Amino acid sequence: MVGQMTSQLAQVQPVCVAIGGRAGVGRSTLVDALAGRLAGLGPLTVGELPPSNDPTANDRVRAPDAYGRDVPIDIVVHMILRSPQDSDRAAIRMHRGRGIPVLGVLARADTTPECWAVAERCTELPLLPVGLDRNRGWLGLDELVDCLSAGIAEILAGRADRELAQLDRWALEGTERDRLERLLAGPDALRLRMTGAKNWADTTDTVEGALAAAARWRVLANTAPQPADAERARNWHRRHVARAVQLGAGQLGAGRGEGEVG
Repeated sequence: MVGQMTSQLAQVQPVCVAIGGRAGVGRSTLVDALAGRLAGLGPLTVGELPPSNDPTANDRVRAPDAYGRDVPIDIVVHMILRSPQDSDRAAIRMHRGRGIPVLGVLARADTTPECWAVAERCTELPLLPVGLDRNRGWLGLDELVDCLSAGIAEILAGRADRELAQLDRWALEGTERDRLERLLAGPDALRLRMTGAKNWADTTDTVEGALAAAARWRVLANTAPQPADAERARNWHRRHVARAVQLGAGQLGAGRGEGEVG
């Protein structure tokens, strides 16, 4: 049981962000830009979907570390040039039908006059104008990264919660409860709780803020009408408590360092 639990504490499955759109819309360029900007936000891969206007194409993502195997898609960024075509609409319907969230991008916004007005005319999905200007660099990329970071954080936290919930059940039901509980309190479990922390921890960047968030989740855990909601709230309570401990240890270490220098 302990060996199985230790294996369970391994890194959660990476989030897959897939970039789609018609041929020539700039999918590869956006993949390269997002791969660099999203690096360090958690375990994830950014890949490219085949052109949506290729009748022989499938919906398998092409990612640098994924050749030869299927990669489950978690978020789709669909790029549209000027206005959506039938192939764009079909691709968007397909992803939504599979329960995959789709973010829309108006491609080459730097060369599109009145790009926001063009984006607003799209009825299929909201479009964020994004473009690469030679002199000014990327336009709209920061906003796209912010949107993706929020989604990535939610997915990673949910996966970590499910792993930790399973470990909690084993600790309650197993015959090696003491050893299991020590593992749950150890560094591997802490790392799992901190999965995606760079995405969600900005709102709790102080010990006080983390403890306040933990208290709010504890209240929700005690009042949630559904067991699944209560379990999720308990996991977020633990996550923010762990965040407070992490921040407190950092402050203590900094204080000791200052004393030694003085």
